[in-house]
Amino acid sequence: HLMWSHYAQNHTGIMFEIDIEKLKECTVIANTLKKIKYTEQFPEITFEIIKGMNEELFPEEAKKLFEALLLTKQEIWNYENEYRSIIPIKNLAENGLFSLPKECFKSVTLGCAMQEQDRNKILCMIHNHLPETSIFENKINKRNYSLDHLKV
Repeated sequence: HLMWSHYAQNHTGIMFEIDIEKLKECTVIANTLKKIKYTEQFPEITFEIIKGMNEELFPEEAKKLFEALLLTKQEIWNYENEYRSIIPIKNLAENGLFSLPKECFKSVTLGCAMQEQDRNKILCMIHNHLPETSIFENKINKRNYSLDHLKV
């Protein structure tokens, strides 16, 4: 539940559940999804890896450099079980984004502290753009320190 505080603006945001099997069919992401390495040590950046700063001359070293910098987090974050997708800019749309097929969206969960006005806007968008997607919302459990995940 800490992740709601860290990544969803203190429970006011939303979470998308993505169907990994369907995501694998999406060529932009299929080969770029990587598991984060959790460690107490900083990534080792050797001279060979530093050569990766010149991506044109050393493309393989560039890949190792980006992975060392972008796919390593301190061990304390291991509960997140995070994966990241590093997509080259040339593979993105002009606006810097990429699209996922509607079938990739399994569910949407609304945060427990979301404003009613935001909730209504988001529900309308989901119904219009992702009509087959399940919708849930988190509510604070009144008996213990947990969240109840309720179908909307």
